[in-house]
Amino acid sequence: MEYYNTTKSYKQYGFIGDDLSELEVAIFVDADWASDRSDYKSTTGGLLVLLGANSFFPLAFLSQKQGCTSASTPEAEVVALMQMVKNLGIPSMDFMDLVFGRKTQIKCYEDNEATQKILKNGKFEKALGHVNRTHGITLSWLTDVLAQKHIVVADCHTKAMCADIFTKYFTDATAWRHAITLLGIFQASKI
Repeated sequence: MEYYNTTKSYKQYGFIGDDLSELEVAIFVDADWASDRSDYKSTTGGLLVLLGANSFFPLAFLSQKQGCTSASTPEAEVVALMQMVKNLGIPSMDFMDLVFGRKTQIKCYEDNEATQKILKNGKFEKALGHVNRTHGITLSWLTDVLAQKHIVVADCHTKAMCADIFTKYFTDATAWRHAITLLGIFQASKI
């Protein structure tokens, strides 16, 4: 209750400053590897937004404990991307096609380079060979979605990853302010 009491003046803002033809549907996705010490399962976090050069409009978010245990960060990130695309991205595409009057593609922002490489190759490196038994279906599904051009994977600098707030806890006030700012959350009196 204290948190709610002390953050009443905070509001989330979204803004559209571009033509519809210049907007894209984007997902920011992250995973906090083995964050739950009771079972070492990871947490998926993500944000679905409309994005443009002068636009940032949050549509939906997801913060969910993964149902499987991953042995590495890239594994957890692949599972997180599938959860985001399957649960928020793909279901929104028909509606977005209507809104934009064109076929939409979801740009998935990922801050883990190893995960980006795995997604582009469509296979896990030899060191991660065990994954075919544990997360092989997840990677295969994402590879199909990539091949059908429903999604494209793009690099996101770690400092710009707005999905961090859905996977990590913060003890540093400056880091917390940065995290909420990335989501468009500001104190109403300071805008």
